[in-house]
Amino acid sequence: MDYESYITYAETSMPPESPLLFGLHPNAEIGYLTNSTEKLFFDILAMGGGGVDGVGGDDSSSVVRDVMTSIQERLPDEFEMVVLSLRAKPLLEGPAGPYIVVALQECARMNVLLSMIRTSISDLDKGLKGQLNMSQAMEDLATAFTLNQWPGRNPFSKCMWEKLAWSSQKNLLSQFEDMLLRVEQLVKWTEKFETPKSIWLPGLFNPSSYLTAAQQATARKNGLPLGTLLKWCYDYDLFPLTLLILFIYMQLPT
Repeated sequence: MDYESYITYAETSMPPESPLLFGLHPNAEIGYLTNSTEKLFFDILAMGGGGVDGVGGDDSSSVVRDVMTSIQERLPDEFEMVVLSLRAKPLLEGPAGPYIVVALQECARMNVLLSMIRTSISDLDKGLKGQLNMSQAMEDLATAFTLNQWPGRNPFSKCMWEKLAWSSQKNLLSQFEDMLLRVEQLVKWTEKFETPKSIWLPGLFNPSSYLTAAQQATARKNGLPLGTLLKWCYDYDLFPLTLLILFIYMQLPT
């Protein structure tokens, strides 16, 4: 057969490709098609004027400036880590010491993200005004603002917001609102360093650190070895339930 005949034979006589032929679950095809569709629509949006110098540059530049101004006006101040550390130092040896350590760690990580957002937006503002040369990171930031995408989500982006933030698939405005709620929770928590009766665990950079703090506080209060406590939780497959019970027990009066 010639080349065209081989193609015809492969398309008509051989079974169609499917995940089962490769030893995969049928849902693997769903994930592949979903990722392909998302990439296709992202490429279409990017080609439609994602940069400030592309087609429709005036409209794109206006969108970038509006988003940039909105974020700058609502961006909260960074936490004063020196002041927080001095206030927390005499409380670290108390029963709430592990929780205070978690609060300080979360504030420090939030400061890194807030500093990056403030610095990158300031550089982009200067670049748009002609005070600085437009770098690739500025272009990527402007493209993300135009697409309403959290900067840095594109793996080829030079902007660092995504690497310093938490895992999320929300758009720019939704994730920024999410960040404001996270900052609000940290502000209330560090106001008097009182352990909250309830906490938004997904609102932390590292939720497992809070669960570890609950274990440490419970072990200290009851004089239990932390390693034995963890081993018992894992052996009986009651880790989440046990943590909940231990946290409730910690709130009861002695």
